[in-house]
Amino acid sequence: MKQKVKDVERHVPRGSSRARLALGVLVSGGLVAWLALGFQWDQVFAAMTQTQPGGLLLAVLLFTLAMVTRARAWQVLLGSSIPFGPVFWSLAVGFLFTTLLPFRLGEAARVVALHQTAGVSWSLGISSVAVARLADAGLLALTVLALAPRIMQGPEVLQQPLVWVVGAFVGMVGGAWLVRRRRSWLRRLRHWAGARTSRRRWVARLEDLAQALEPLERPGTWLRFLGWKGLTWTLIALEHYVLLRMWFPEATLLWAYWVVAVASLGVALPSAPGHVGTVQAGILAALWPLQVDPNQALALSLVKHGIYLGVTTILGLVGLSYTGWTWGRMWVKGREQTGEEKAIPGRKSGEV
Repeated sequence: MKQKVKDVERHVPRGSSRARLALGVLVSGGLVAWLALGFQWDQVFAAMTQTQPGGLLLAVLLFTLAMVTRARAWQVLLGSSIPFGPVFWSLAVGFLFTTLLPFRLGEAARVVALHQTAGVSWSLGISSVAVARLADAGLLALTVLALAPRIMQGPEVLQQPLVWVVGAFVGMVGGAWLVRRRRSWLRRLRHWAGARTSRRRWVARLEDLAQALEPLERPGTWLRFLGWKGLTWTLIALEHYVLLRMWFPEATLLWAYWVVAVASLGVALPSAPGHVGTVQAGILAALWPLQVDPNQALALSLVKHGIYLGVTTILGLVGLSYTGWTWGRMWVKGREQTGEEKAIPGRKSGEV
């Protein structure tokens, strides 16, 4: 098993795990102090009593469905020969690692779980996670860019949906072209790297990434992958829409997409386990230009964070049972992996 861990570590960058943990705790601590001192908590608690049980259950269902569609998108990258069950429960284990343990172990954990349950190679597992993360980042960035002019009252031309539809289409075509030409640019990169070890190391990582891009060379697979990804973020936006309407009846679906995209940037910040403080900061930052009551916004963020923690913990524990892991073994694995290293490339796109 130690050899397996080393195989995973070979694909991830070196660094100081203690420094990363300290930075995350510092960021979360600072945000928690700001939340504790900067808000009127009697009003926050009063706003939380407005939570509607029916709406809460619907939000939980939507987030759970988003977990299913996220796993389906990952399965498209891995190939149809990989059963959905191991993919879904490995993803759930990854979320549990990220939620409850330091060092953001989720990405590495799901690769290990998938290898144990479905025999997926380390390189394919790691590179597929990186591709999925890059796709998430691209979709969220496009959403922020498309909605920012309308939310922030920017240039009129950038508020036209057609402009962003055309831009998204051009981006999809350009992405498909890059995927088909990946062997050509990899050859150029190998020539550029020459005999320099540092350059060759990065090229090797890009070659692993290109391996996961291979299924996307087929237009049908590319569209299916983006379709499942788009459906995932739409379900999460609908979840936020349901929550927003509890406190802000004037909220629209565009508000929900905006909050999801901006809040995901907040989750990308270093933090203590469970994204403590960063979820709240991201949602508050998204709602600030919409000029809503900040105490109600904080109440919404706390409810949303509770849904995230509850669903990911329950599904993750079931996933541990599915993979045959125990909590003690999971902790040992986490310490073994972070003894040398950290996170999978592309991990910083958020999972709100």
